Amino acid sequence: MQNPLRVATTPFFVYGDAGLGKTHLLYAIAGYVKQNYSSFRVRYISTETMLNEFVEAIRNGTQQVFKQRYREIDVLLVDDIQFMEGKEQLQEEFFHTFNTLHEAQRQIVLSSDRPPTRSQPSRIVFAVGSRWD
Repeated sequence: MQNPLRVATTPFFVYGDAGLGKTHLLYAIAGYVKQNYSSFRVRYISTETMLNEFVEAIRNGTQQVFKQRYREIDVLLVDDIQFMEGKEQLQEEFFHTFNTLHEAQRQIVLSSDRPPTRSQPSRIVFAVGSRWD
């Protein structure tokens, strides 16, 4: 079995219309990694929950804890990233988290209801790369 952190495609970007099972796929990936690689730190999160946690961290002055929660893991799965659109501070934070994980050769899985080059937040498109143009 191949180590899921040593895949050629990181990030793994899933997109499609609502109701096609993107969230189920992310849950399945998280479950698979947890079951087969129990030492790996895996975090699934919806963009809405990430936004709420980010706002709470700013309010409480716990931004460093927020950063550690998402940067010190092996597999990060973020659902519905299209909802980051218009949320510049969250995009900035995610951009740095993305880069930290990518440089550490960690796996990133993203889902959206549209391709990464169409109406996605610009920082995310930059982070993911323009190879899908």
